[in-house]
Amino acid sequence: MMTIRYTIPQQKGGMFDLAFDDDGRLTVLRHPDDPHRMNWVKGRDDDHHWGDVICAARFGRTKPASLDVTVARTLTESGLRETITFTNPDSHDLYLQDGMLGIVLTFPDYYEDADVTLTQCCHTHLWCEGSSAYIQARRMGGGARNLGLVLTRGELDGYGVQRNFEHLSNDRGAFVVRPADMILHPGESSMLEWELFWYDDDEDFRSHIARIPGFVSFDADRYVAFKGENVHLRAEWSGSDDDSDARRLHVTENGIAIPFRHDTGADGANEIVDVTVPADRCGERRYCVDVQGRKSVAVVDVLPTLDDLASRRCRFIAERQQCHDADSHLDGAYLVYDNDRQTQYYGHWNDHNGGRERMGMGAMIARYLQRHPDDDLQRSLSRYLDYVLRELVDETTGEVYNDVPRDNSYRRLYNYPWAATLFMEAYRVYADPVWLDRMVACLRRYYREGGDRFYAIGIPVYESITLLREAGRERQADELLSLYRRHGDRLAANGRHYPAHEVNYEQSIVGPAASVLTELFRLTGERRYRDEAAEQLELLSLFDGHQPHYRLNEVALRHWDDYWFGRMQLFGDTFPHYWSAITGDVFAQAGDIDAGYAARAQANLRAVLTLIHDDGSATCAHVFPRTVNGVRAACDDPWANDQDWALYYALKHEDVVTGRA
Repeated sequence: MMTIRYTIPQQKGGMFDLAFDDDGRLTVLRHPDDPHRMNWVKGRDDDHHWGDVICAARFGRTKPASLDVTVARTLTESGLRETITFTNPDSHDLYLQDGMLGIVLTFPDYYEDADVTLTQCCHTHLWCEGSSAYIQARRMGGGARNLGLVLTRGELDGYGVQRNFEHLSNDRGAFVVRPADMILHPGESSMLEWELFWYDDDEDFRSHIARIPGFVSFDADRYVAFKGENVHLRAEWSGSDDDSDARRLHVTENGIAIPFRHDTGADGANEIVDVTVPADRCGERRYCVDVQGRKSVAVVDVLPTLDDLASRRCRFIAERQQCHDADSHLDGAYLVYDNDRQTQYYGHWNDHNGGRERMGMGAMIARYLQRHPDDDLQRSLSRYLDYVLRELVDETTGEVYNDVPRDNSYRRLYNYPWAATLFMEAYRVYADPVWLDRMVACLRRYYREGGDRFYAIGIPVYESITLLREAGRERQADELLSLYRRHGDRLAANGRHYPAHEVNYEQSIVGPAASVLTELFRLTGERRYRDEAAEQLELLSLFDGHQPHYRLNEVALRHWDDYWFGRMQLFGDTFPHYWSAITGDVFAQAGDIDAGYAARAQANLRAVLTLIHDDGSATCAHVFPRTVNGVRAACDDPWANDQDWALYYALKHEDVVTGRA
């Protein structure tokens, strides 16, 4: 059996307000000067507690191995140190491998109404790989006094999540960080240690972890590269007084030693390793810098060129995901595709049906055809548009139906901007003004249905007005601009008081607010839209992490999409999910607000492209944690469903994505 003992720090006061339960478990951690009194160690439920230790059974055993655990806490000058010691009390060797052991961390990463969420909850950005691991927790409402965690002893090997499914999409759950594999002889102990500390912003966070002895910062100039580019990686750490660092320094790519350049910083205080590698073959590359046994990891992915990737994906959709059944209402539709079974799938249930988000396949193919004419793809798109007009959209009234056959038993405002975007791209392909009329009809109907009170994804504010004016349709442009202004004014009046949508609070609520206001500023040049957009952009940026992994770097936090859209139906972190591109789309248009958004847009829009595979197949979500409630994850969902909006936005901002901007 496992025994666990907690010790309470003897010191009082200082930079933490702390409280403990009768067992010595940490129940409250607050900043003493926080006016909101946020508790950084209390999740939504009482099912789990900060510092709980999980020792899982293996191979059919009915109980876990014997293990003694102590959790000791000490207040230091810079933070709160937690030291977890694992001891084997048995007379036999103890092998703890493959996630058998985990420590629970209950950051308040959940969504209530916006006013509570922004002051009492945090985005939790985890990097649980190697010896230079950390967690950057940021208050969802922004500002100073955020909580960081940095590993100071031991090594981590990923994380899992424990979810309460009753909360559906509104609670990310408790995190279970996994120590690296260990072997304990009888009576032997192993230690894991980290420090909790306060920080104000990203720069302050990076400065703090860089001061930790032995911590190796490891970064790349790009985490997703296109074939033919180069990737430059840089590792930096505090140097020692002798040359032992150089003697015990190794750099590997996928476990194989590679050449590197070792130098000292300008002030002589830091050690630096530089590596430049060609992106000459596609696939994931895991880089590891080992400095005296302390390992730091960065993970890069190499994709085909954007043109090649888009071409393969378009052909895959046309050849394998289009329904050819003259006896069905679905004839011509682009459907869900099961990559394992290599077959199409349809279900009338919302997220698997013949409409909704799957319109992104048609919009993406139309965008691709504008620069790459292709007769086969054009025929496929024409069949799809016939299907949409027959089954999903009333072109006279602008009503957009949720599914075939013109079924609006579930009414959903999100569907309107997607249909409008599809018709906007069709106009660019065919140059027939009827597509502009259809676009306007959908947008007009959206606002007639109350769209100015809704935070819809992907409203083509800037492009629709620009296109109408270029076509000489000033009256329609003025009409839509008036509707957009009314929408933007309402969003600005709401500010941070976001209404709940399909999730209480999420990136795809803040993203549309930032998008509408940013695009209104582009159209009008009015300062009030710029100022409101800037505030929304700041909140939106907090969803993105900066970890050295292509699935995490500049990728927005989302943690429910596979459950709704995937075959696996796992409620866990989806990194990346294609709607992370909402952020990239806004960032790419926000250069006049802050020039720094362009680089972040490129990283974001490249990251979501990793959902598209080299052969043109795709996945609707990658579930990133090693486990979700004990079920193995860290894998692509077998279904291609709605992910092609990722490629659509990459093509829309092609110059930003490829670096030509």
